[in-house]
Amino acid sequence: MRQWKTRASQYQKSLSAKTAAVRFNAGKDTYLFTLLQSDLNELAGETLDAASKNALEQIELARKAQDQQQEPGTILNGFGITAIATLILVVGWLLIRRISRWLSKKRRSGF
Repeated sequence: MRQWKTRASQYQKSLSAKTAAVRFNAGKDTYLFTLLQSDLNELAGETLDAASKNALEQIELARKAQDQQQEPGTILNGFGITAIATLILVVGWLLIRRISRWLSKKRRSGF
């Protein structure tokens, strides 16, 4: 998964007589996808250059999000929140159980 460390800003324009396309690579050897002219919304005036720049921005955002998710601080924060939520659940369950027993005793004794 460390392939994302290389910037995904390398892309090649492949303009042929039939089809205009932009190929996206991460590094030199990792192929991501190809953006074709037929993928564009031409009625909205979308161009291949604008769409390829937008795709690069989205790839960079995804790469940064993945890097942030793998930081030790983020992982420890997730564990901490999970532990607190579990503790609240257990305390709540014990509290409901105790109240249920107390109400059961009260009902048997006739309030």
